[in-house]
Amino acid sequence: MPLRPICAPRWPLAVKVGSQANKITLNAVCQVQVRQAASKEEIKQSYRRLAQIHHPDRFSSLGEESVAAASQTFVRIREAYDYLVKYA
Repeated sequence: MPLRPICAPRWPLAVKVGSQANKITLNAVCQVQVRQAASKEEIKQSYRRLAQIHHPDRFSSLGEESVAAASQTFVRIREAYDYLVKYA
């Protein structure tokens, strides 16, 4: 069962300057599925919900390919959460 992408397009979650900063923030907001004006508590709740859904251990019975896909999604969600908590 392939995982559907959380949102697209994806930009790197590195700190950039200029217009790239807006794209990074929008991508992080999209990954964690919160509105742009979300509070830290809303971001945390959404992260925990998504982390439970996409945690690789939940897909261990479906094979290595599913675990790898879940791992990538989980890492993107974690990076987005870290970015939003740091800069929100």
